Amino acid sequence: MLLIGLLGLAVNVASMKLLTHESTSSLNVRSAYLEVLSDAISSIGVILGGVTIRLTGWLLIDPLLSAGISVFIVWRTW
Repeated sequence: MLLIGLLGLAVNVASMKLLTHESTSSLNVRSAYLEVLSDAISSIGVILGGVTIRLTGWLLIDPLLSAGISVFIVWRTW
C-alpha cells in the first residue's frame, strides 16, 4: 500500500511538472493539471494510511481514508 502510494505520488508530481511547462492559457491543460493534482492529494492519503498502519497497526485507517478519498472524488466530479 505504501509503495503504491509513493509510486502514484511520484508519477503525479512528474505529470504536474510536465503540465506546468505547457501553455497555461489552455483550458484542457489546466483541467488536466487539476485532475493530476487531485490524484496527488489522494496518493498522499494512501501514503498516510500506509505509514499509520505500519507504525501503529491500526487497520481501521484504511477504510476511513478510502471513504474520505471517495467523498473527495465525488465532490470534485460533481
